Amino acid sequence: MTEGNKRNETLVSTAALPSIFELVAQDKLSVSIRQAVRHIVKYLYESNPSRYKLLWKWYDEVYAATDLILQNFYLKRYGGSLAENFYGMKRIINGTCRSASTGLPKLCSLFMLVSIRVTLGENIILQVGWPYIMEKLEKFHLLLSMYTAAGNSRASFRNIFTCNQFPIIHILVNYYPRIKILFSTFSFLLKIAYILSLCNVHSPELKFANMHLVKLTEIDLGEANRKKSWRLLAILTTILTRCITFGLYFIQFLDFYYNSNIGENFRMEQRVRNWKYPSAPHKKLRESSVLLLETNKCPLCLQQRVNDTALAVSGYVFCYGCIYSYVEQEMKCPITNLPANVDDLIKIFVPPP
Repeated sequence: MTEGNKRNETLVSTAALPSIFELVAQDKLSVSIRQAVRHIVKYLYESNPSRYKLLWKWYDEVYAATDLILQNFYLKRYGGSLAENFYGMKRIINGTCRSASTGLPKLCSLFMLVSIRVTLGENIILQVGWPYIMEKLEKFHLLLSMYTAAGNSRASFRNIFTCNQFPIIHILVNYYPRIKILFSTFSFLLKIAYILSLCNVHSPELKFANMHLVKLTEIDLGEANRKKSWRLLAILTTILTRCITFGLYFIQFLDFYYNSNIGENFRMEQRVRNWKYPSAPHKKLRESSVLLLETNKCPLCLQQRVNDTALAVSGYVFCYGCIYSYVEQEMKCPITNLPANVDDLIKIFVPPP
């Protein structure tokens, strides 16, 4: 073993464990990237269904294949996933000082090749395949649950699906929520154990892969800084993360604006404030034409008057609603253009015929 390798293993053995906040942040980054790409593809499909129909239909498979290539590159070259490298972490095999990209100690060249492939394969399956399988199970369980609810009774569902040929479907519908709760509880307990320094892993995926995360050493950082591709991808990842963050805040604001009572009241106030009254019909009539109207017609709406109201500055009689709205807005008589205000309105009592 060369001196460089010995020094590297020494640095790895003394490398600090990342904080729980860094670990949760890198988990959230992976989920955020997946959701952001899904929203982009969904937008493309809704804007042009004929062109992006195939992409939207096979989105999960396309994303999983792309993620497989990307994560495989990062695991081989940097010893960790994209999100883990972004937060300055890499994977180490439990009980050793070996990186996930190096593999376990080797006895011969053939065993070395097999061991590296097995170690990388476990990481790739748990990094890419596990989220894909869980998402498919979630969708399938939701579909079966909807079908069960649509069938008027559980008996009709059982008659179709719980025969001997489909026992897994019966298990999935009835026991998947419980299994999901148990898995979430196990994940939560691992995080608590990690916080209390009782465990060196924080997630079931790393536990099953027999890996734990450590911060990048000085040698790792020096090698990464010499690689232009790593720096470029780190910059692009930072920009994408910021865009996703601001996009999520904007989506939350839109949801608050359109779905909350406060947003509804605010929009109502804006509509009332920006309301523009339509042009009154009297602008098309001269005063001489207004005088030719029937005595019971309003000069504004040209209909039979309701709640007769006289304007003191001109003496003309209008509907109360018509003249009040006009004078409040225009501050003048609609016929003579004399200055007026709502205090000049005089209601007239007209006895019923």
